[in-house]
Amino acid sequence: MTLKVFEKMLRCAALWFICSILAGCSGIFKEPVDLLPSAVVKGADATKTRGALDAYYDEWVGTPYRQGGKGHGGLDCSGFVQQAYATLFGVSLPRTTKMQARAGNRITRSELKPTDLVFFKTGLFGRHVGIYNGDGRFMHVSTKKGVSLSRLDDDYWSDNFWQARRIIK
Repeated sequence: MTLKVFEKMLRCAALWFICSILAGCSGIFKEPVDLLPSAVVKGADATKTRGALDAYYDEWVGTPYRQGGKGHGGLDCSGFVQQAYATLFGVSLPRTTKMQARAGNRITRSELKPTDLVFFKTGLFGRHVGIYNGDGRFMHVSTKKGVSLSRLDDDYWSDNFWQARRIIK
C-alpha cells in the first residue's frame, strides 16, 4: 500500500468519525421505512403519569451521554426514551430515533401532553428525541449535560423542533 493510499484512507476514516459524532444519537435518515403500528396504551391519571415521569427523571438525572449506551454509565437519547417507555408504561419502542420518529401518531406542538415524544433536527443528518414532561419542558440526554430537562421555548430547541408523536393515548 502506498503512502498516498494510506493517507486517503486515514482522511476518509477521520471524516466518517466526525460525521458520526455530529449526527448524534440518531443515525442518518436516508431510506424510507415502513411506518410501525401505533403503540396505544390507555392513558392513566395525568397527575400520576407526570409524577412517574418526574421520578424516572430523578433516577437518571446527570447520567452522561454515550452513543449506544444502555445504562447509568451512559446512554443516548433514543435509548433513554426506549427504556423510559418500557419501564414506566410497558411499551416497547424501537431503539433508534429514526424508527421512534415513525411510531405512534403525529401531533402538533400545541397538542403536547406529558409522555409525548418530541423530535428535533440537530444538524444536516442529526436527529434528537426527548419525552415531553409538561409545562413546556422535556427530558432528554444532552451530549453536554447528560440526562437533563430543557424548555421547548429555548431558542435552540424552538428553532430545531421537527415533530411530536403520541404513543400513549
